[in-house]
Amino acid sequence: MSKPFKLPAEKMLPYPPMPPVARPESPFLARVYELTCNWIQEEWLIIDAIKRDNSRSAKASQQAIKETRLTLDNLAKRLDNISQATLLRELRKLNGPSPGEIIRITRLHFAKHLLIHTRMLVRDVALRAGYDNERHFAEMFAREFQSKPSEFRRNHVKQTAVKPKKPKPKT
Repeated sequence: MSKPFKLPAEKMLPYPPMPPVARPESPFLARVYELTCNWIQEEWLIIDAIKRDNSRSAKASQQAIKETRLTLDNLAKRLDNISQATLLRELRKLNGPSPGEIIRITRLHFAKHLLIHTRMLVRDVALRAGYDNERHFAEMFAREFQSKPSEFRRNHVKQTAVKPKKPKPKT
């Protein structure tokens, strides 16, 4: 059994690591979800480091960011260096969601995790979750969780707020 994956900067994260999105029965599908979840959590850390690296040219930085992004091709390569077609075939055999659907769901759950555990602006959450367009992110989030990101955060804060205890009257 392999050791659990740890994010490179896990101790520096201002929030707890994201729990798994799904716990499928199939070991292959579980591995796909775990890899996707871990990749999305570290993706923005790596991209931020690439952007701050002044020794690279703009073209080299863009290429490095492109290789860092979680895409169907990059996911297939990291899964034992299989092809996209093989990944699709394996997921179809298991009656699982498509790789694009897995990536989308995981990105949205990561955004939900950030909304709960941080005070980042919604646009920053969208960027960290891999969405360049805030409006598209809000539409996808609302479709998945039946609530706009800002409403979700507001409702979550209300539900988890600790109500002060009333002092007992002295008798």
